[in-house]
Amino acid sequence: MASRRIDAEGVLGGRYRLVRTIASGGMAEVWQAQDDILGRPVAVKVLHAHLAADNSFLVRFRREAIAAARLAHPNVVATYDTGVDDGVAWIVMELVDGSTLRQVLSASGPLDPGRAVHIVAQVADALDYAHRSGVIHRDVKPGNILLAEGDRVKVADFGIAKAAIEAAEDSSGPGIDTTDLTQSGAIVGTAKYLSPEQVHGEPVDGRSDVYALGVVLYEMLCGRVPFTGDTDVAVAVQHATATPVPPRQVKADIPVALEVIVLRAMAKSPDRRYQDAAELQFALTAFGLRPGGSAPGVRPGPGPA
Repeated sequence: MASRRIDAEGVLGGRYRLVRTIASGGMAEVWQAQDDILGRPVAVKVLHAHLAADNSFLVRFRREAIAAARLAHPNVVATYDTGVDDGVAWIVMELVDGSTLRQVLSASGPLDPGRAVHIVAQVADALDYAHRSGVIHRDVKPGNILLAEGDRVKVADFGIAKAAIEAAEDSSGPGIDTTDLTQSGAIVGTAKYLSPEQVHGEPVDGRSDVYALGVVLYEMLCGRVPFTGDTDVAVAVQHATATPVPPRQVKADIPVALEVIVLRAMAKSPDRRYQDAAELQFALTAFGLRPGGSAPGVRPGPGPA
């Protein structure tokens, strides 16, 4: 089915009047819109046409949107509604007045350790809540971390990556290869944050999100991601096989205790990471209370094996 054209002032679901595009990514465009029934501004994520035309993806997309809508946490972007209109698939979410962490990092470079910890601890709290609710994010990255006034965090896009990955695996099998990386919107552009088990196509749990958040914290502190390459495949392989340069070798003023936290979160083996996002949050909170010393509850461990 051909999808209808999407323009400003178009209406989806008989109530969501599109105002302007505010973002675009590998999977969707995001519009600011007005809910004509409740009289409030909202964000509407409109899937790109090739995904909206994939019935397998749409079934999973709806299932994951419903799961995300059950998440009610101050650090999670609220999901309000989802539907399909004339071949256009959409999801309605809370409109957050602020910037993405990606925009902040692009504009400012490395963040002060105290600010980085403040932000990441909130993300960890959101992830812990979601994990306890049975939802794994699978695509934690700066573009999915929104910062409102006072660096109040809102994490977006819970479950959408799972829908895309499962749809890709229907046609190409598990694991990461060139086809997956070019066809799955959940992977394109996010190989920088993939956990080793995602690269290998192994089952994932909350510890995959812990790994990705460790990579995000590394980037916030160092001003660069731990692994780069000419292709997404090359970057993904490094997550599975290479040892990251310790943060203090990139930026010497990063506190030792914070480096320990980053490297433990990024351990190759899930069993050697923090075992849940709550444990990572505890370590970050403890570090924040003792900025000049070792964070209580953090065992140095053997590093990212």
